[in-house]
Amino acid sequence: MRVPESISPPTFQSLLDNLGPRALSDLYSYLLLMYQPLQAALNGGLEVTENAGAYFTGTFDVGANTAKTFTHALGRTPVMVLTTWNDVDATNAANVYTTPTEKALWTDQNVSLLCSRNTAVTNLTFDGWAI
Repeated sequence: MRVPESISPPTFQSLLDNLGPRALSDLYSYLLLMYQPLQAALNGGLEVTENAGAYFTGTFDVGANTAKTFTHALGRTPVMVLTTWNDVDATNAANVYTTPTEKALWTDQNVSLLCSRNTAVTNLTFDGWAI
């Protein structure tokens, strides 16, 4: 079945022919005006590059489920922290987490995290990404 030409997607030339030479710059300006309030609402007004995150390394050396504070360089209070372990196998696996009480203590320089494993004897080093 052939799609009628009247509903075919427009080509660049047909846009210029039907809408005029300023059409694309007007469309760009319109989309930019639509995007800016959306960006402000969803992203707190931050540019994507400002919201990329900050890498840090941390070491747990406390008892299980005990909060520890780690420093980051994000420059604002993060909404979450992603972590990866460098030296974990199935026998010493652990979960890193936070609680609402600990998350309330997060600042533009520090995050408070907990580890499910007792790391007081065998420390556990991780890479973190404050976002």
